Amino acid sequence: MAVKKFGGGSEQWLTIRVKGKQRRILVRLGIYGLRWFGVIQRPLGLAGQIAVYNHDRQCWQVVASIYHAYRQIWHILWQHGVDVHTGEKSRILKVIELARELNAAALGVSAATVSQAELRQQLRPKIYEASRLLGRPLRPSKQKAKQQLVAIGAAQDSRGRINPTVQQVRSISAVNRLWERLEDEILVIDPQMRRRQEVVVTLIQWAELVVWTTYEFLLLLVRNGGMVHPFLDSHRREVARLAIFYAQGVERIDYLPFRGTCHETASDLRKLAAIIEANRGAELQKQIPPIVRVCRSALLLKRMQFLLEDWIDGVARELAEAGCSRFPFTTLRRDLEVMRRELRKIGDRGFRKPVCQSAIAALDETLTLFVEDGQPELGRLKDSLKAISFVL
Repeated sequence: MAVKKFGGGSEQWLTIRVKGKQRRILVRLGIYGLRWFGVIQRPLGLAGQIAVYNHDRQCWQVVASIYHAYRQIWHILWQHGVDVHTGEKSRILKVIELARELNAAALGVSAATVSQAELRQQLRPKIYEASRLLGRPLRPSKQKAKQQLVAIGAAQDSRGRINPTVQQVRSISAVNRLWERLEDEILVIDPQMRRRQEVVVTLIQWAELVVWTTYEFLLLLVRNGGMVHPFLDSHRREVARLAIFYAQGVERIDYLPFRGTCHETASDLRKLAAIIEANRGAELQKQIPPIVRVCRSALLLKRMQFLLEDWIDGVARELAEAGCSRFPFTTLRRDLEVMRRELRKIGDRGFRKPVCQSAIAALDETLTLFVEDGQPELGRLKDSLKAISFVL
């Protein structure tokens, strides 16, 4: 029976450009009813990565993990602006106001209250500022608006005069294109991004819940001294059923960065259930602890990754707000030092790909950013934290 993944959906083939090449990719779409978002199933080399639709570029893209998808959504919403006073929304409204001022200047020429020389003097800074605010637009609406505004300063008749009528037409056209960008694109995309954000957060929370509860179950099986809990002998069938139950939970997670760990944990839990049902006594003491140790260590690393990703999110927000005075550097440093001590205790013997030493090295490099009586540069700190998370 097929495993029901968290969020449901159905598999569809899409053609997506990956590293410069068009590829046919099988994607689980319709997760919690979301249309423009999915988890890649095939090819296996991309399995677990996230397919997202980029509304500005109007194409599908692949991002590396559910956390990358979360950061991308947050970045888009921040770029658009949390309200009309920030981000692209604010810049568009400022350009609309500049276009209206250009229109007013043209009316002054028409009424002969402003000379051609005065008009040119008024135009230059306004056109320059509008061009700067619009930047290098991707969408045709903004591209056309910028073209119209720039053309105002360049257009002149055979006698070198600026035609006020043409200037008015161009400024009105630019305003219309900018309203089109604001109303028909940004204010349509934003609700879709917020819905996508809700789905991504829900998938992350499912992963956290499943990893946490599975880890707690494994803690019950083997005590600190490495001895199997006595109830295994007397309740073998019940414990075996529980192991299958938790295996079914973790294998429902098909998205990175949890996919590999969860699928291997599911396999180990099923193996555990078979051993518990077939053995008792000394044989259980021999076979169970090594499997439990590997599973617990792998899940503990994922729990560390949850914490790291929370910190990455916090640093990114602080960077976007161009501040650092309120950021809890001391708490972060303490968390990283605790994590380092925990990593030294975890044994990754039995892992398909040992990671502890690489993670400790990345942590050491991050801790060097914390200097006494000083604060790390936030950009370098974010990159360094992402490097630790990538290893885990």
